Amino acid sequence: KEGSYVELAKFFLITVISLFADILVFYCLSQVIGPQFAIPEVIWLKVSVILAGFTAAIFNFLGYKFIVFKK
Repeated sequence: KEGSYVELAKFFLITVISLFADILVFYCLSQVIGPQFAIPEVIWLKVSVILAGFTAAIFNFLGYKFIVFKK
């Protein structure tokens, strides 16, 4: 039972870190870097959302696989 609490804590930690990574990537792409390759700003924001979500998904997968649910 103690192991499941540790696993749950790791799960939430990875999830929260992934959330911040998602927000950071979106912020950097949309505000710091800005539209690239002559892409209109409206489309660039959508591309930023997709790339940020993809980054968070990869981070979640790797974190869950190698930190939370490693067996």
